[in-house]
This record gives sequence, structure tokens and C-alpha cells, in this order.
Amino acid sequence: MDNIIPVEPGHGGSVESSSVDNDNREEMMWDSRLETLMKGWGDECKEKSAAHNKAAKKKKCLHRSLAIPSIVLPLFMAAINQVYSEDVELSVWINSIGYFLSGSLTGINTFINYASQYEQHYIADARYYELFTEIESILVKKKKNRVQADVVLEQIKHKYENLNKNSPDI
Repeated sequence: MDNIIPVEPGHGGSVESSSVDNDNREEMMWDSRLETLMKGWGDECKEKSAAHNKAAKKKKCLHRSLAIPSIVLPLFMAAINQVYSEDVELSVWINSIGYFLSGSLTGINTFINYASQYEQHYIADARYYELFTEIESILVKKKKNRVQADVVLEQIKHKYENLNKNSPDI
């Protein structure tokens, strides 16, 4: 019962306090087990960064594959209608097919929302790589020049768990 502090006179006895600092608390030391854990998290961050970058590029390509044709198709339809304006039957077919394709591509792109998805993957890529760099910069320092191990462990663990929880699925 190291945390027993006397109470002011008149209040009787003593009270145990959990908020009193423990002067005998030993600082957590940097050891090979902690460094291995940090390196493991760093390696996972680097891998996840690369995976999110790859996913972002794929989603960006899909977004452009749907968005560009849905923009160009109406322009093409307008030009064709001007050239073949006298052939009503051909104009009807061109308009029907063009509107169907343009509307379908736009609808799919809007519903699936590849633009937002690739943006989220690029953000996750940057954040994972940032955490990887932070871990590397901690581990490159000599042990005596590092912040206390328990403080760093909690900070990195919190950031890593937060990233894993809030990043989009790959």
C-alpha cells in the first residue's frame, strides 16, 4: 500500500489514492523484443502502403474507364447527328445506343463511386507510409536518444490500430 496518503486532520484515517505518482516506477527499457515488434509493425505498414497504392491505381483506372467514355460519347453523338441529320432512322439508333451507353456508364460510376474509393486508398497509402517512416526514424536512433519505450509503444500502437480500423479494405 505505497499509495496511502494521510488525510487532513478531522477527516479520520488515511485514504488510498490511485492518482498519486509512483516515484519508484521503472522506465520501460528498449529491448530486442520491443524493437522486433516495432520492425514488424513497420514492415506491415510498408506492405499495406504498397497494397493501398496498387488498389488506388486500379480504382483510378476503373473510374477513368467509365468516366471518359461517358463524357466523349455525347460529343460523338452530337457530331454524328449533325452529319446524318436527314437520315432519321440512323439518328434514332445512334441516339438510343448513345444515351443507353452514356447513362449506363455514368450510373455505374456514380453508384460504385470509384473516384472516392481511389482517393481513400491514396490517403491510406500515405498514412501507412508515414507511420512506417516514423517507426524507421525511431529505430535508427541510438537507444539512449529515444523517447521512453512505453510512451513510443503506446503512440505507435494507437496510430497503427487506428489506421487498420479506418482504412478501406484492400
